[in-house]
Amino acid sequence: MPSDTAMTSLQSTSASGAYVDPAIFASLQEKIDEESLVRDELRSIVDALSKQGRLTQSILSRIHNTETSELEPAVLTPCSQALAEQAGTVKTLAETASKYPFYKWNAVWQRDIQAVISSMQLCEWLRTGNLITLEEVGRRLDGRS
Repeated sequence: MPSDTAMTSLQSTSASGAYVDPAIFASLQEKIDEESLVRDELRSIVDALSKQGRLTQSILSRIHNTETSELEPAVLTPCSQALAEQAGTVKTLAETASKYPFYKWNAVWQRDIQAVISSMQLCEWLRTGNLITLEEVGRRLDGRS
């Protein structure tokens, strides 16, 4: 049988091993709060991009009931203006998102960026009959077109 002193030592050791430092939970909560702020910041930019994308799509949907001779003023010019606005939002998103790991957040904006590129392609195809290259998409989204 262990002595009373040894038994007390055993109990205090096992009791202290059962407790987790509360600082771990505070640190974990701080990380969760930081990630929530990042998600909210990115989400607000992506929400603006999504709203702009819906406007661009509504402009492009006019092609179905617009005469070819009226395509430029009725569809292509407003579409180009809407795409320029979206490019500005994409640039803001890129500047903000570049501060954080890509793999963690790209799902937040992936669909909306694809929609911007699709709209750019359709607008260009309607204007020239050609598709734009990946490099040209990059230039336009960077504001250098």
